Amino acid sequence: MGKGVVVTPLSANVRHYHGEVEWFTCVEDILESDRHRMIGYAQQELGKEYARWKAIRLGLRILFQKGERQRDELRRARQLFCSQYVAEVYNSVGKDLKKGVSDRFMSPADVASSPLLRRAGALRKSVAGATEARRSPGR
Repeated sequence: MGKGVVVTPLSANVRHYHGEVEWFTCVEDILESDRHRMIGYAQQELGKEYARWKAIRLGLRILFQKGERQRDELRRARQLFCSQYVAEVYNSVGKDLKKGVSDRFMSPADVASSPLLRRAGALRKSVAGATEARRSPGR
């Protein structure tokens, strides 16, 4: 499980991750001022613990299809999990990654299938251990 909300070099994440690290870009223009607000919001969340039990609860809610359709309001949590963190950063500038699903119940699949995001490519470890980048076709 993760260490919580920390800043680490992307190359370190790729090096220690078994699989591909996908990256996405927003299909809508984001004003420079909004980008700064997103960064500010993300930085304010640094140091929060990884929400292991929330992630487990999310998995159970997805499995049993319970409670994910709640009002999506931005509120700071004491603990976060990755897809919740991403959704909240976008929500901080009024961009709701998935209508009808609260950020608290946002799954990685919800982030990946958001109509606001487009997969730009993937990073993975090469056999030699260096980081490789692969762009999505047609991008």
